[in-house]
Amino acid sequence: MGEWDAIYRYMIFQADIDLAVKAATAAFKRNSKWRSMDASARGKLMIKAADLMQRDIAYLAVSHWGGNRVFGKSEH
Repeated sequence: MGEWDAIYRYMIFQADIDLAVKAATAAFKRNSKWRSMDASARGKLMIKAADLMQRDIAYLAVSHWGGNRVFGKSEH
């Protein structure tokens, strides 16, 4: 991986983080859908999100490292 490729990957990763922070901040604002949702509904959403992440864990791991690298280790 070249220097520019590493910089590009960092920028994409940082953009993902920025988007997640914005979404979390908006979710906790007064009168947001998240705050007005009852605890049971929030729990169901969290479980669905966890299920989806678990289902797609291999893709999620590889998509941030690229190629045949999983969690920073080459698969040889």
